Amino acid sequence: MTLLYKQFIFLSGKQILIVLGSIAGLITGFHAFMYFVNQSHIGKTKIVDEYHISVFLFAFFAGCFIWCGQAFPAFRSKEKSMEYLMTPVSTFEKFLFEFINRILIYIIGFPIVYWIFTNLVTGIFHVYYPDYQNYKFGFEVLFSKLSSREITLAVSIALFVFTFPFTGATYFKKTPLLKTILIVFLLVSVYFGIGFMLVEVLDIQEYRKANRSVLFMQSEEDAKLAGIWAAWIAHATLLTISYFKLKEKEV
Repeated sequence: MTLLYKQFIFLSGKQILIVLGSIAGLITGFHAFMYFVNQSHIGKTKIVDEYHISVFLFAFFAGCFIWCGQAFPAFRSKEKSMEYLMTPVSTFEKFLFEFINRILIYIIGFPIVYWIFTNLVTGIFHVYYPDYQNYKFGFEVLFSKLSSREITLAVSIALFVFTFPFTGATYFKKTPLLKTILIVFLLVSVYFGIGFMLVEVLDIQEYRKANRSVLFMQSEEDAKLAGIWAAWIAHATLLTISYFKLKEKEV
């Protein structure tokens, strides 16, 4: 693991700094533009919680797809793949290294960077417009209206969203992010197509069953629990696929 981190910092140190600078610049520029528009053209003097929630979630998951979709960068070329596979480190350590860098560090690091630069911009803006209200960003707005089970469900689904592009990066050699996004689009289209067929073509909305429970789910809470288990099973399945795909490449 130490060898991998030394190699990663040596080869990607400048790229990491550029990425961090770009993230900070995008966050700062976007908030500054939005606050200026609200104050100067719309006349708003309060930032609603929905703004903070929507902007953070979009930035968080868009960044996750881009960052996790670039996992195992050595596999993008044959020469780097050979060098990477010959590194005297076990398959599990290589997999764990990418998992920590691409998922765990991002989950911890991005919210911190976002919080710092968002509140920096809003604080400066508040100095010039003291009547601006609710300008501070805090993560409590994300969970204040959710129950503990709903929070667990949201976190479980979020982890699945992270794992999908991560697995795609191990599975595809060329343009893994683009191919992963295409697969997600196709899957979503298929599910929406099935739903449309059931509702519009088969008129399933007219069907009324005496017992409306689905399988073992007797209530909304049961459905949430089932969603949590489904997300974790999918999460574990995708990680297993990505690990054995890495092992297959080494063989």
